[in-house]
Amino acid sequence: MTTSATEFFTGVESDAQPLQAQAGNAFGLPDDHDPGPGPTEHFEGLRRENEEYWADHHGVIKGIHRGITVTLPQDLHDEIHEANVSPDRRARMLLEHLKSRPLGMHWSSDSKTATRFAQHGKRDAADTPVIIHAQAPALEHIETDPHRLSDGAVFRHDSWGAGESEVPLKDSAPIKITGVTWYGSRNRKTHSDVWGHTHTATAETPVPDNHQPYKHHHDWLPTGHFFGPGKPGLDPRLFDGDRMRPEIRHQILGLVNDFWTPKYGPDWTSWAKVYLAGSEASHFYGNGDLDTLIGVDYDTARLHSAPLANLTNGEIDTRLTDELRKGLDDDHRMLISQGHETGPWESTVYVNPDSYDIRTLRPYAAYDISDDRWAVPPVQVPADFDAHHLPESDWDHVDALRQRVKEIAALPTPEREAQGAALFDKLHSDRHDAFGPGGSGLYDPRDVSYKALDVAPGHPLEQLVEWKHDHDGAGDDAKDTTA
Repeated sequence: MTTSATEFFTGVESDAQPLQAQAGNAFGLPDDHDPGPGPTEHFEGLRRENEEYWADHHGVIKGIHRGITVTLPQDLHDEIHEANVSPDRRARMLLEHLKSRPLGMHWSSDSKTATRFAQHGKRDAADTPVIIHAQAPALEHIETDPHRLSDGAVFRHDSWGAGESEVPLKDSAPIKITGVTWYGSRNRKTHSDVWGHTHTATAETPVPDNHQPYKHHHDWLPTGHFFGPGKPGLDPRLFDGDRMRPEIRHQILGLVNDFWTPKYGPDWTSWAKVYLAGSEASHFYGNGDLDTLIGVDYDTARLHSAPLANLTNGEIDTRLTDELRKGLDDDHRMLISQGHETGPWESTVYVNPDSYDIRTLRPYAAYDISDDRWAVPPVQVPADFDAHHLPESDWDHVDALRQRVKEIAALPTPEREAQGAALFDKLHSDRHDAFGPGGSGLYDPRDVSYKALDVAPGHPLEQLVEWKHDHDGAGDDAKDTTA
C-alpha cells in the first residue's frame, strides 16, 4: 500500500449497528453520508470510472468491499479504538498496519456481505472487524480462470444474483482504496473516507464449506489441528497480535546472519528472504515446530556470491540446505520472548526451491521475517470447523488409501517395501503439487490425504515412510519440506 502526498481523509463515527441494511452509493457508504470538505470531484471521477468498467456487465457495480478481522498489537488496538483520536488519524494508522497483510481475492460488491464476513471472524474482544472499501477494479484485474475461482470457492463476477456478489481479484491486482470502516466495543462503528491509497490483492487458502450430508459411514475421521477450528489468535510467544515480536525476529535473523555472513558476506540479504511458515505461523500453533524457510533469488545470488556463481538453481538449493541443516537445525532451541526463555522449539532451517516469493508455494501461513510483514496471512476457519466441512469424496479417498496400506503390509518384505515406497512417492509428489500453481494448498484433497494418513489409527503414513526408507534409504526428510 503506497501513500500519496495528496491523500485526503474525512472521518465520521456513529453507534450504528453493523448489520443494518444500508442504501449504498458508489463507494459502499450510506446515501446520506456527508464526506465533509474534500475533493468531491475525485468521488465523481471514481464513479464515472466504475460505470465505464462495469457498463457491459451486471449493471453498475458501486465499488467493492472486503471484510476481514485483525488482531492488532495492544498499543495500536488501544489507539485505533480511542474516541478522542480523530477518525482520519486512526484510519491512517490502521491502513499503515494493513500494508503487511495482503487483502485477498474474495471481494464483494455488497458492503453488507463484507460487513458480515468481518463480524463473523471476530472471536474475542482483542479482534477488530474491518471493512475495506475500494474502487471497482479494471476488467483485466478480475479473476475469471475457472480453476482459480474453484480453488477460491467464489463465483464469477458476472454471476449476478448468485453467491455473495463476488468480485474476485487476480493475485497482485491493485486495489484503489476509497474508505475504511471498523468496529469497536458494543459494535461502535467508525468510518473514514480515504484517497490516494493503493493496496494489492493476493490469493488465499480456500476453506472448504461442505453442506452436503455424507451418504455412508466412515469408521474414522480426523479431529483437531487442521481438521478443527484452530485457536483464536497466534502463538503469543512469537507474535504480538498479528505482528512478530521484535525480539523473536531479531533472534531468527541473527541465527541466519551469523551463519551465512562468514560464508557468503553481509549482502546475503540482497538475494535471500527468510520466512516463518507452518503451524507456528498459524492459528494451528502449539506443536513447537519452528520452520524457517528461505527463498533465494538465484540470479542475484550468483551475481553477488562467488561460491554460488557457477551453480545451477538446484545446486544452490542443495548446497544451502545441506549447510543450514547441519549448522542450524536444533530440536531443543530456546528463544527469549518478553524477557523469558521459551521452548524447546524443534527448529529447522532450509531453502525451499523457487520460493523467493513464497506465495508460489501456496502456504497456509508465511511471515516474511526479512521485511517484517505477512507474505501469506494465516488461514482462518469457522469456529465450528471439523472434518465434515470437507467433501465426502476426500474421506472416500482416505478410506481407500488406508485399506491399500493394510494390503501392502500383508505382502512379503521385498514387495512390501517396493510398493510402500512407490505409494509414498506418489502421495508426497501429489502433496507437493497441492501447494503448487495448480493446487489449493492446505485443504487441497491431495494434502488432506497426506495429513489424514499421518494421524489415522495405525499411523499408515509412518509405515509408508519406514518402507520407503528401507527400500532406498530416502523419505526421512520428505515430510518436512512443504510449507
